[in-house]
Amino acid sequence: MSEIYDPNQEVTPATPENKEGIIKKILVVDDDDLVLAGVIVTLEMEGYETVSATSAEEALNKLSEVGDIDAVLTDNDMSVEMSGIELLQRIRTNSDPRFKKMPIILHTGRHSEETEQTVKNLQGAYLEKPYGTEDLKKALETAKERAAQ
Repeated sequence: MSEIYDPNQEVTPATPENKEGIIKKILVVDDDDLVLAGVIVTLEMEGYETVSATSAEEALNKLSEVGDIDAVLTDNDMSVEMSGIELLQRIRTNSDPRFKKMPIILHTGRHSEETEQTVKNLQGAYLEKPYGTEDLKKALETAKERAAQ
């Protein structure tokens, strides 16, 4: 029997395990406010804490300011100064050692084999929009595995 959604019912999000190596806080980067809000709600319903940024430059600042970010989920096609790929490259080449193995997911609505391969080469995960919660969870695991290599 399926459950009926009741908007007045309080929803308790899942809580990720609190162990070393578990992703707890995710920086979500997207210049589209609707996509940003949707991804944040999805992640928070799965028990993750989120920090948001609407540009790659803002994301780099948040990574410097907020010390306990465990992973990054970024759009590729942002309308400002830097793409998601460029953000991924900047994170990977940063001198801060925690960025070398940080799980990163690039999500995009425009599939490109070249972009997908670049993300993989940079030890990130690639996720095509639109996607569901299970796809997102799988991408987080893939990003975690690749970053650990």
